[in-house]
Amino acid sequence: MGACLAPVNAYLNIIGLETLGLRMERECSNALGLASWIENNYPDIKVNYPGVCSSKWHEIAKKTAHKRLWSNPYNQGLAARKRHLNL
Repeated sequence: MGACLAPVNAYLNIIGLETLGLRMERECSNALGLASWIENNYPDIKVNYPGVCSSKWHEIAKKTAHKRLWSNPYNQGLAARKRHLNL
């Protein structure tokens, strides 16, 4: 434990960064598939995922988040959220 990164850890970090984009695409695709499946097969469960068309955040997600999962840490209302997202 210190300020210096061990060579093996640096190598493992680089390997992980090389595939990060691919892993995120697949993760988002799987999340959308699962959310859609739950929404279609369990109508009594409310799905809160911006990638599904029934979400009130779907249009914003298409423009800004590209259907990725995102969360809003602000409790100040819609104006603060729009400032945060630069809408």
